Amino acid sequence: MPGLYSAGFPVLEGDYTTWAIYDSFDETDTSNSTATATCLAIFNRIETIALLASQPDDILKTYTISSKTVGAAHSPIVMELGYTTSKFMASAYGTYVVIYFSSNVYIYKDGVELQSFTFTDLGIDSAKISSACISPTGKYIAVSGKRTATGNDGWVILVGS
Repeated sequence: MPGLYSAGFPVLEGDYTTWAIYDSFDETDTSNSTATATCLAIFNRIETIALLASQPDDILKTYTISSKTVGAAHSPIVMELGYTTSKFMASAYGTYVVIYFSSNVYIYKDGVELQSFTFTDLGIDSAKISSACISPTGKYIAVSGKRTATGNDGWVILVGS
């Protein structure tokens, strides 16, 4: 794959300038309480799978990027995730940083803001963004929160170009 080394070598970050919505879906295995129900996405090194961790029911699922499919829930997870996540996350070497506040997501490259999304842009209810996580190369960003279309907790996946 372009930009990636074989096993044992580091991932090179991509060269992205804009991101767009790639996919959006509900988190169907949480109780959708007022607590943060979606909280963390961790992408594998070759950016084919994301592990989605959700609360309050401590659910883990895999999301296959190419087919836009969500796997079955693995519940309950053994460790307590906690209800807080960092307000920012960086790509493998920190070239890209995604920062979220209650109603906006900001994407930076080398310290310069490239793009921002409001909750409306993402289809998330006002002030209901729960987290924003970025893949190793910066190509994918997973944003979680209360989806406007359904009123349920869920995910919005962004893809860089």
